[in-house]
Amino acid sequence: MLEALESVPLLFMCRFAVRSSRFADAYFCGLDGADAAWANKKYRGHRTLPPHYLDDLRKHRKEG
Repeated sequence: MLEALESVPLLFMCRFAVRSSRFADAYFCGLDGADAAWANKKYRGHRTLPPHYLDDLRKHRKEG
């Protein structure tokens, strides 16, 4: 087990932690899986969703 953990670069662990944090925030804000994935892809530079994410989500749903 320790060998497996040591084989994963620290950068990958940090990226996964940040991505997981964004998904957790999206679920906390009430998004479902597909909407959380969309928000995670759109707002890559933030650990949490911005206040205007609902407006963007509504526009995205109308387009799709």
